[in-house]
Amino acid sequence: FYFFTDGPEAYPDGPHLSKVFYSSAIGFVSTVFSLLGMVIYNRWMQHWRYPFILMMGSLLSCACNLVSCIVFTRTNVRFGISDKFFVLASDAVQVVVMEIAWLPNMLLMSQLCPKGCEATMFALLAGMGNLGANL
Repeated sequence: FYFFTDGPEAYPDGPHLSKVFYSSAIGFVSTVFSLLGMVIYNRWMQHWRYPFILMMGSLLSCACNLVSCIVFTRTNVRFGISDKFFVLASDAVQVVVMEIAWLPNMLLMSQLCPKGCEATMFALLAGMGNLGANL
């Protein structure tokens, strides 16, 4: 957050994005492209095998996260790509990949829930999954 929103006095070579742009525009793009990720999964990947989707999702997530290094090293500016465009585009691709990788996990969790206590089990499994992802 601070790297992207710090002013010129704190980091002269930084992107200097406004806090409003960083919180609202990126959030809006993330929401729209999250829906696109769901559509892509439901349209073309629904019948793929889970292990393949999970493996490709992990590899593509690693590649998408490495793209952030381009903005941190300011390489995008050297190629003439604006910070706003690069941050929005890289976030959009990252969200699509994460959504495609996330949906099979949720489907697997929903299939693990026993009859009669679906809501409790799904909440427990999803909570443990979120805890594990944040640790």
